[in-house]
Amino acid sequence: MVAAGASPASLASRMMKRSPPPRSRRSLSIIIRSPQQPLHHDRHDPCRRRRRTTSTTVPCAAAGKNQEEASSSSSQSESSSSPPPPPTPTIATHDDLDVSEDVRHERLVMESERQHLHDADEATNVAWKQLLGVKDAPRTVVKWRLRLQLTKPITWFSLCTGVIAGCMASGNAFHADDGENLARALFVFVLAGPCMGGFTQTMNDWFDREVDAINEPDRPIPSGQIDGFEVMVQIGVLLVAGLLSAVALDAWNGLGHHDALFLALTGAAISTAYSVEPLRLKERNGWISGLALGISYIMLPWMCSMACFRGLDDVPLETLAVSFAFSVGALGISVVNDFKSSTGDRHLGLKSLPVMYGDKDAARISALVTDLPQLGVAAMLAQAGRRDAAIAIVCSVLLQVVLQQRLLLTTENPSENDLKYMATSMPLFTGSLWVAASACGALF
Repeated sequence: MVAAGASPASLASRMMKRSPPPRSRRSLSIIIRSPQQPLHHDRHDPCRRRRRTTSTTVPCAAAGKNQEEASSSSSQSESSSSPPPPPTPTIATHDDLDVSEDVRHERLVMESERQHLHDADEATNVAWKQLLGVKDAPRTVVKWRLRLQLTKPITWFSLCTGVIAGCMASGNAFHADDGENLARALFVFVLAGPCMGGFTQTMNDWFDREVDAINEPDRPIPSGQIDGFEVMVQIGVLLVAGLLSAVALDAWNGLGHHDALFLALTGAAISTAYSVEPLRLKERNGWISGLALGISYIMLPWMCSMACFRGLDDVPLETLAVSFAFSVGALGISVVNDFKSSTGDRHLGLKSLPVMYGDKDAARISALVTDLPQLGVAAMLAQAGRRDAAIAIVCSVLLQVVLQQRLLLTTENPSENDLKYMATSMPLFTGSLWVAASACGALF
């Protein structure tokens, strides 16, 4: 009730002057509603308690502590995200500068020594490539190196295997502990390798200068490092030296025959027919030219050694057949050697087997032609009573078959593995050759 005589203004002022009821400071009630729950102002709603609401009472002190922790964590995250302060610069002393200069000097010396060793290795590789006459040998202006490069000394090793096989096949006529026999064998190698082999390679390089301009443009002749007159002089000198060496060898043997001279003339004729028009066998047919190479590298050096120690009249037919069989096997190896020049051969119309049949079929032909003659020799030796030699040759052939499968027959481009195949298979082929020659010397 309102007292009489009290105006409405005085009543309002009295009500405003009244202090509010005391509130509890011990707790702070926080109500957290889920987002799906709408706000309801009706306290008497019966479904109010069923709705997903959570009420949490947090003490004021704890709330303040949580707020401080949250603020500190946020400040730490901000400090971690901010870039680290720059390092404090240090002032180098004279001792530090001296040490750094010493370390820098040592590093420069070590780098200089390393570069010097690398240059020395490169120079050694270049020199060996030039001396052996291998492919990709760099150019040189030294005349004697140019002339030696024309003779391709790396091919002399194949001729040497034939010379050794002939010594083995000579049987009791050759004694390795006799100094004179060793000197004769060395003389046969000089005749077959540097003289007749150098003559063949130099002449072949001259008549293949157009092919080499495509396949090996850095060779001495296509690169213009040596002129035609000098090449012709070298061809003539090597041929005369080879023929004179053959005459001297026949006189040294004292057998009254001219077997070495006959074989030297035969080799010169085959080399000329291989490279020079009008025959130029390498343009006619890859089979004939490959067989000519095999005879020149295997059979002729073999027979020259036997002529030196036994004479050609005393060469058994079985030994002659074995030497011819390995000459056919050398044809298969020469097919792989033709891979590197197939581009130029195809451009100029040369009939090598890779050009005639393609690289893949030529690789199959190479494997068959290399393996079958060796197996035939093994069968002949087994029938003659040398089963140990036959087993050794068969084992060598099996290893060669493994290499052929991995490097030639199962690859998309066999020409990429030609050097690797020749480097790994040639020792096995040479081993079979020497085993067969030794067996022939003991049997026949």
